[in-house]
Amino acid sequence: MRAISFILVCLAFSALSKEISEILSKPTPIVILTEEDFNGKVNPSETGNWFIMFYIPNCPHCKEAMPLWEEFAYQQVGKVNVAVINA
Repeated sequence: MRAISFILVCLAFSALSKEISEILSKPTPIVILTEEDFNGKVNPSETGNWFIMFYIPNCPHCKEAMPLWEEFAYQQVGKVNVAVINA
């Protein structure tokens, strides 16, 4: 029974990860930041203010928040930068 539960949890986390990557792979106003480009892109004096979501691909809370974050990003176009970074 434990093995089945573990497999179901792994499958659920795999599905969650896929949904986040699907949202981020299509055209969206969300800026995808990385550790390498974070300091270069996030400079409020040059690029304006930022709302940044630090997410983990297999986090159930991140999965729930991502569609809302995308909707928020569309509402903020031209006002502030909306981004995500894989924590």
